[in-house]
Amino acid sequence: MKTLNNTTHLKYLEDTFCVSTLAQVIEIGCDDSGNYLILDRTIHYPGGGGQPPDRTYLQYRNDYFSMVYKCDFNGGHIKHYVESLPADLTISDTIALQVDKSTRMIHSAYHTAGHWLASIVTENLELPIEPTKGYHYTDGAYVEFEGNIDILPESLLDQITMASKIDIQSQLNISSSIISKKEFEERRRSILAPPKFIPKIDRDLRLVTLESYRSVPCGGTHLSSITELKSFMPKKVYVKNRKIRISYEVSMPTICPPC
Repeated sequence: MKTLNNTTHLKYLEDTFCVSTLAQVIEIGCDDSGNYLILDRTIHYPGGGGQPPDRTYLQYRNDYFSMVYKCDFNGGHIKHYVESLPADLTISDTIALQVDKSTRMIHSAYHTAGHWLASIVTENLELPIEPTKGYHYTDGAYVEFEGNIDILPESLLDQITMASKIDIQSQLNISSSIISKKEFEERRRSILAPPKFIPKIDRDLRLVTLESYRSVPCGGTHLSSITELKSFMPKKVYVKNRKIRISYEVSMPTICPPC
């Protein structure tokens, strides 16, 4: 293993729409999961929090050499596992990362819509349930809630749809900020987070805020405004074992700004 003592700057936390960048290699290694690179920065979202990972291609000296097929957080670093490594690649060399733009945008759209749905249900409609899980994949996206399911209105889907139309007319923006663990604990009551949520110790804690709603801890990618969604549609309410799942669909964002 070859290494430099640096951490990985997570650029995807700052800019969803940046899909290409250059990065310096700070570690080259191999473990039970395969060959990996640690870079000084990355735009590759590794997946998690209910959001799928990016499809990211790597180039060295203008030649493609691998996709990123897996990532692991490791004490402030991200290990990018790759299919193969250039034989002459060394520490401090520069490589290029290219994220598939269409995949990034649809994943961001579904993730944003899932957060929006949770906020509508808990804050706009003020139902006595709390979001505990999100599945923001295109093959059956849903948000799962727990709480008092006995008073769910029969018109819940219609109410969500009406609330979403009002939000779209208001052109709500989405912002984010990095906060300390201490600040999170001080502000916890004003943040929409699962009761058992514990911040990770090996990465920054980011809050994502949909305008007029409470902030949410999130490490994924999001759109910058609700108006960037072409459509949002709650599909079905499913109740099992005192848990509520509300499924939804979205279509591709209406804009896709350049990096």
